[in-house]
Amino acid sequence: MNLKDLNNFIFDLDGTLLDSSKEINEKTLEAIKKLKKLGKRFSLNTGRTPLISMKFMSQIEPDFPCSFCNGAIIYDWKNKQMISKTTIPHDNAKQIIDTLISEQATTLVYTAHSIYYKYFVKNSEWVSKLISVNDKLEDEFKVNIAPIPNDFDVTQHEIFKILCITDEVNGDMNEIRSKLITFKDIYSLQSNGVILDIIPKNLDKGTGLNYIFNNGYAKFEDTCVFGDEKNDLPMFKVAGYRAVLGQARDEIKQAAQEMGPTWILDSNDDNGIGKFLEKLM
Repeated sequence: MNLKDLNNFIFDLDGTLLDSSKEINEKTLEAIKKLKKLGKRFSLNTGRTPLISMKFMSQIEPDFPCSFCNGAIIYDWKNKQMISKTTIPHDNAKQIIDTLISEQATTLVYTAHSIYYKYFVKNSEWVSKLISVNDKLEDEFKVNIAPIPNDFDVTQHEIFKILCITDEVNGDMNEIRSKLITFKDIYSLQSNGVILDIIPKNLDKGTGLNYIFNNGYAKFEDTCVFGDEKNDLPMFKVAGYRAVLGQARDEIKQAAQEMGPTWILDSNDDNGIGKFLEKLM
C-alpha cells in the first residue's frame, strides 16, 4: 500500500505516542498538525481513562471519538462527552477491592472523576509516579487523586478499571489471581510489566476499534493503528494496518506481522511515530 493512501491514524499512549517522560515528542506533534492540514485524521485507543488523557487530547485534538480503558469508554473529544461506557458491576468492584486490600496489594481504582489508591509497601513507586506526573500538569488537566477512604462506597461511583501492582503485594498474588477468575463480569490483563488491569469482560482495544468502524467514524481499509504492548494485539487484529514501536518485545512484533501489513518503527524515545508520519508528507 502507498503510505499516502492512509487517512486515519489511531495511537496507543503509554510506550507509543508518549515517550518515557510521558510527553508527546514535539516533532511528532508538528507532523500531526501538518498532516491534519492535508486532511489526515487522528485519534487514540488506550488503556487509560479520558480523565488522565485530557492533556494529550488537547494536544492532538482527535478528529473522531477515542477508545479508552481498553474499549470500556468511547469518548468524543469535540463534544467533551462519553458516547459509550461499560463499568465494572458494583458487587464485583467491591469484592475485587476487598480482595486486593486483604492481600495488601497496591490498588488503584479509576472512576469517571477520580483515581483512588491504597498501598502497603513503604513507598509505592507507581502511586508516587502517578502523583508526581499529576502535580506537574497545568491546573486544567490535574486529576483528583486520593487515598481509598475506609468508608469507600462503590455504589456511588462509576468504576471503569481497577489496577493491581503485582510487584507491590505483601500477600499472595496467586490468591488474588485465583479469586479474580471467579468473577463473571470482569477479566484481568497484564500490561506494562507489573500492572494487572482489571476491566469489564468482553472488552478490549479491538472492540473499541470496532465501535469506531461500525459507527462510521473511520474506515478499516485506510486506518493504521500504533502500539507496543500485549493489550494492543486486539486492535492490531482488527485494523487493516498496524505499526509497532521499536522497543516492543519481539513476540509483540511477530504477532503483529502475522496479522497483516505491519511497520516496525523506531522506539517511542527516538521519535518513532514522528519519523513514520513524515513519510506521508
